[in-house]
Amino acid sequence: MKIVAISTNGGYLNRLCRFLSANDISLQCDAVLLQMKNGSMKDAVGLLRNEKKLSDYDLFVLSDLDRDQEIAAGLSVILQTGCLTMCTEIDVVDSSLKVKREVFGGLAHLNLSVKKMPYVVTLSSAVFDSEKQDIAFQGERFDVPAENSQLKVLSTKEIKKTVDLGSAKKIVSVGRGIGKQENIEIIEKLAESMGAELGCSRPLSEDYKWLPLERQVGLTGETVKPELYLAAGISGQVQHLVGMRDSRVVVAINNNKSAPIFEYCDYGIVGDLFEILPVISQMISEKR
Repeated sequence: MKIVAISTNGGYLNRLCRFLSANDISLQCDAVLLQMKNGSMKDAVGLLRNEKKLSDYDLFVLSDLDRDQEIAAGLSVILQTGCLTMCTEIDVVDSSLKVKREVFGGLAHLNLSVKKMPYVVTLSSAVFDSEKQDIAFQGERFDVPAENSQLKVLSTKEIKKTVDLGSAKKIVSVGRGIGKQENIEIIEKLAESMGAELGCSRPLSEDYKWLPLERQVGLTGETVKPELYLAAGISGQVQHLVGMRDSRVVVAINNNKSAPIFEYCDYGIVGDLFEILPVISQMISEKR
């Protein structure tokens, strides 16, 4: 089976190739980096058709980046085949592709068998090692020109992130249980004493605007998998659990003993977070 990994990000592209090799799918696959600039998905697919003989490949693997998934959809159209997104496992058995695919935001999985080639698949970021984000790209590199007359980029604005929750080892997240914006300082001090990043649930970033969106953990925010995730005043709705379900150790603090978060944590403390957090901070300071 001939395989090609495609991405608009060099680091993700190398991780795609490493995943395929580590799972004994392909010890070596072709790798194509698409530098989009102002090009569109249609431009990228057109370039691939012109520069690569697509009929030579049996399996196309891309990441779950927004642009990569758009390109995967475009490839499936011109190849007249299906597109499997957000896969966490891939295996080739008797010329059939076996995949495990995330559904319901990652809270459940489907095991599928696909027999029609070629296959177009996108991998969930959950399968990648968060410690290996910045790796030099190795493979073919193409600049994607903006040739689609139906789309024209009038202007661009770079949004610089001040925090990368996806690679954080420790995260202290806060929810509506904090009560008011002034109380977030308590969480910030705890996070600082622990050497952790500050995160939050959706209401604090989208509804109240108390914290920036880049600190939001959940279905519409960041997906994280730190070694330690401390959730303070977070009830544990499905939208939030999706973003932190792969954390190694989860500690939850909530004054509602029936909060859903307690069903998914390793350690739970039922009580007033304004009484509990200062005690934790003090204990950390004393140990230092």
